[in-house]
Amino acid sequence: MNGFLKTYRVLDLTDHRGLLAGKILADLGADVIQIEPPGGSPARSTPPLADDGRSFYWEAFCAGKRSVTCDLQSDGGRELFMRLLKSADILIESMTAAQARDARMDHEYLAKINPQLIHVSIRAFGESGPKAHYADTDLVLWAAGGALNGASDEGRAP
Repeated sequence: MNGFLKTYRVLDLTDHRGLLAGKILADLGADVIQIEPPGGSPARSTPPLADDGRSFYWEAFCAGKRSVTCDLQSDGGRELFMRLLKSADILIESMTAAQARDARMDHEYLAKINPQLIHVSIRAFGESGPKAHYADTDLVLWAAGGALNGASDEGRAP
C-alpha cells in the first residue's frame, strides 16, 4: 500500500453515515478494515445496483478496504474485535449513542484496551446533550441545520 498513511491501521465500523471517512483514509494509504455484521453491511445492497446485484454505492465507498465479518454480540466476535483493536491506530464508528454503550464503544473502555487508539464517533447530535437521542434521518438533519427555514410559510415553522 502506498501513501503517507501506509503505517496506520483503521477499523471501520461505520454504516452509510461514515463509509466515506474510511474510504478517504484508504485512499491516503491506510490499511482500512471494514468490520461488517453477520450477513454483511446493509450498504452492500444500497441502490443503484449493477445487473449482477452489486451496489455501486458499496463499491465506490469501500474500494481499497479489506473486510471482515464480526458479530459484536457473540463471544467469538467480541474476541476477534479485541484482537483487531489492539493492533489498530484508529477506530471509526457511526453507532447511535445507545448502540455504542451496548457494544462498549465508550472512550474510557477502549483506552484501556489500546491507549494509543484514536476513536472517531460519527453521530448527528453527539453523545450527550438534549438532542443526543434524536433520529438522524435526512429530513431531521435538514430541519435541525436550518436548511428548511426558507421553506416555511410566513410566521410558521417549516
